[in-house]
Order: sequence, then C-alpha cells, then structure tokens
Amino acid sequence: MLDQIITNSVKYSKDKDIVISGQVIKKQMILTVTDYGRGIKEKDIARIFESGFTSTSDHDDDQSTGMGLYLTKEVCDVLGINIDVQSVYGEHTTITLTFKQANKFTEITMK
Repeated sequence: MLDQIITNSVKYSKDKDIVISGQVIKKQMILTVTDYGRGIKEKDIARIFESGFTSTSDHDDDQSTGMGLYLTKEVCDVLGINIDVQSVYGEHTTITLTFKQANKFTEITMK
C-alpha cells in the first residue's frame, strides 16, 4: 500500500517535495502522504479507486494500468484501514491512512 502511494506521489510531483507524516489521534495512527504535483480533478477523486481508472487529466504515463490504487483500496478494506484522498487540481494531493487502534489480523479473511 505504502509503496503504491509513495510511488504515485513521486511520479506525479514532478521534482517537487512530498511530505510523509504520522500522528496518533484518539488512539488511532494517522499516516499522511502529501505531494505538491498536479493534483486530481474534483470529478476524478471519487473514481481513483476504481479498477482500470487512469484519470481524465492529461498525463504522459502510457503504462498506467489503473490497478495500483484499486489494489491499495482492496488491501485497506481487508485490513480495516481507512483510506481518504483530498486534492486540489494543480496544487496538491494528500492521501490519509487511518489505522484502527486494535487490529485483529488473525480474523482477516480474503473476499
């Protein structure tokens, strides 16, 4: 999950900084990855976790499959991790992972 999120941030930030931070709020670990690249159009945010979706924005990556964030969301769902995206097109994107206080890994089953 983190590899996909960080890889996307680096790829779309075009030599600008990315910021990775973590904090505990109400006994939940909150991890954020923010890039200051092209951002995501508002109409696309709801679709970025769809299988095969590669955005309606112009991009130079002909190898994008649209599977990375789809699979990231699937893993988050299985592990009980909330994933959220905030973005302003042309300015930045922040992806937030919220880890529950208690993880019951022994009870996880795949769909």
